[in-house]
Amino acid sequence: MAINGSHDTSSFTTDLNDPVFLARDITYFTVFTGCFIFGTVGNAFALNFFCSRKKDVPKIIYIMITSMDLVVSLQAVLLAAPCLSHGFKSWMLNATIVEQTWGMVWMVTSNSTVFLVALLSITRMWHLMFPFRKNFNKTTVVVIFLVYMALSTVQATVPFWAEFSENTKGNH
Repeated sequence: MAINGSHDTSSFTTDLNDPVFLARDITYFTVFTGCFIFGTVGNAFALNFFCSRKKDVPKIIYIMITSMDLVVSLQAVLLAAPCLSHGFKSWMLNATIVEQTWGMVWMVTSNSTVFLVALLSITRMWHLMFPFRKNFNKTTVVVIFLVYMALSTVQATVPFWAEFSENTKGNH
């Protein structure tokens, strides 16, 4: 390490045919493909199961959770594909609109799953604390989730606002 805190990278290799890079790409490909296959099949079965049952509040939340997890599983195939060409690093560092959009969708869907699990816990806690009161109805839960999704989507686009404003400054 140099005095100013920077690292000397002159000894690092970037040869993509190096066995370490090849092993890394094969490992990533195996993990991402496994996530895609098991996640897509498992969530498709779960979604079919929950959609065929009576639609009470917990089932509605389970349907939303499995839908978000299905989208996350489908996104794993976009990570697995570049590993076959051993270009994982260069593909991930490419800042095109496809990768930016994928990143925003990934962030929103994965965070939404966590939010839905918390929402399910809150509705169950409410039901246990107040067993004789009217519980959350389906419309309230869906509206809460849609508001969260809207706010989460806006939050995911914030990093691009500065880039957009810099690009438009030169046009005036």
